[in-house]
Amino acid sequence: MSETKLENFTKAIARLNEAVEDFKHYKGKGKKLEDMSRNSLIKLFELAFELSWKTLADFLESNSVKLEGAGPKGIISTAYINRYLKDEEKWLNLLKVRNILTHVYKEEMAKELAELIVTKYAENLNEMLKVVRK
Repeated sequence: MSETKLENFTKAIARLNEAVEDFKHYKGKGKKLEDMSRNSLIKLFELAFELSWKTLADFLESNSVKLEGAGPKGIISTAYINRYLKDEEKWLNLLKVRNILTHVYKEEMAKELAELIVTKYAENLNEMLKVVRK
């Protein structure tokens, strides 16, 4: 597996974890600070997700797993079929959220999804990091 991809993914997860803590800290401390921390959180989630499936693809290939598709959906399905991921639906949902955040910006939706990033999606990406480090 490419050490550079793993290294970049590891750094992205560290930055995402920092953004989660910043978001918690700045929540309720003024619209400008809250908006800035939410926007940072969302962008870092998008980056971490992109690196997660690309690193996962590299990990699968290094373990001689034939990839069923080149995009994130195919990579996630392949990892699930080969028992590297336990819950395919959870990962497909993260893909859906990433797509929503990347292609549509509505402030109310961003607020709702930021809360989900903090309460569960960031942890899901941390789980992925543990999988590809094995």
